Amino acid sequence: MAQTTLLADLSHDPITLTTRLAPSALPIGVQLRPTGPGDAEAVARLRLEAHPGRAGSDPATAAAEVGRHLAGEHGRLVPDGCLVAVDEQGQVIAWVLTVHPAPGAAGTSAPLVLDLCTAPPWQGRGLGRALVVSAMRAAAAEADQVQILVEDSNASARSLFHSLGFAPAGSAS
Repeated sequence: MAQTTLLADLSHDPITLTTRLAPSALPIGVQLRPTGPGDAEAVARLRLEAHPGRAGSDPATAAAEVGRHLAGEHGRLVPDGCLVAVDEQGQVIAWVLTVHPAPGAAGTSAPLVLDLCTAPPWQGRGLGRALVVSAMRAAAAEADQVQILVEDSNASARSLFHSLGFAPAGSAS
């Protein structure tokens, strides 16, 4: 699937950033917390559910891939930019992974939202927005820009990212 890199400028005046990056309200009973090594299997199941056919073929392979992400295979994790959303039962229902790209990686050196997914029953309830805003706030503590990859066919994600100030790399934001 074709993907586009989108960039958001985080160097605007503090009032603009505070307004655009105000924490989003979460559904009742949902909490955000840092992703830990013990979350790899739950995140892998979530990725398989949210992106069937794209996130690996089986739970063991997907869990190993998530473990590599958390170990920094694609770059150093951005503090406070790798989060899970959990429901009242403690089940992982959404996650975001933000990294500093490895040296020599394609694109800019800006922090990269590498993965974002929400369980299908929870989609459209603001979890993706809350996670991306949290990732952007974390990135703003370290950089003037943040980048995100989006599938060209994912209109809802593209709309969300545009509303948060993302624009195609190389265009004015």
